[in-house]
Amino acid sequence: MRARRNSRGYTIIEVMIFLAVSGFMFTLAAIFISGKQSNAEFKQGMNDLATQLQNVANQVANGFFPSTNSLSCTIGASGSPQTAVVNGTTQGTNKACIFLGKVVQFDIAGDSGSGYNVYTVVGRRYASDTNTNVLSSSFTEAKPVAATSLTDNKHAQWSLTVSKLYSGTDVVGAIGFFGSFGTGGGATLDSGSQTTVFVVPKNSASSRSQTDFANTVIPGISDGDVVNQPNIAICVNSNTEQPGSVTIGGINGQRLVARIKVGTAIDDRCKGTP
Repeated sequence: MRARRNSRGYTIIEVMIFLAVSGFMFTLAAIFISGKQSNAEFKQGMNDLATQLQNVANQVANGFFPSTNSLSCTIGASGSPQTAVVNGTTQGTNKACIFLGKVVQFDIAGDSGSGYNVYTVVGRRYASDTNTNVLSSSFTEAKPVAATSLTDNKHAQWSLTVSKLYSGTDVVGAIGFFGSFGTGGGATLDSGSQTTVFVVPKNSASSRSQTDFANTVIPGISDGDVVNQPNIAICVNSNTEQPGSVTIGGINGQRLVARIKVGTAIDDRCKGTP
């Protein structure tokens, strides 16, 4: 008698169950991988923002001025510096002006929140345009202006947006890094007397237009805007609704160091920030 062979295959229902379970597992894996990728991108974007701010602080500390041989800076009739792009201007001939520092502006009008501007600020070298024997020793004497042709327009990576910017408990719109005016007598400075100071410009939160900011906020910077112990919190979100914060200062001995925090560890000022 011939033995029966069991050649039974899968039924339609079994195949459908297998496909359903496989599809469900694939979906879970895709969500898991996507979440991991989003977290990595978010942290990368946070690191990039903190690095950019740290670079601005370091450039000011090192006296870095954007390299260009076409910027002309003179003292106008009002006593304020006037900058213009002029072909053929030789570097080193703008003796009436000095590089003061840089200001970073967030929450720019017409932007999605991911953009920020880095302004280069110049001032007059001497306290009086008629007396070249006394150096400027304050913002009032230096009369700061933005060299608009050197403004650097940047965007945070991976769709990060800055939702709020705090200095202490105050909401602000910009932060600045400047070289101090140093000490000395007349037209000379004492060696090592200049340091990097932190500035929070007044009315920076209400001035969102790049033109208005450059023409109003920066010329209005005064010695009263200098913050000796900065405590800055930059609140950051992403399209995946992950919270984050970049803090500057708040720890003695690390005044101008940018640090990042994500998730539940973010700065308290950023918790619940839309």
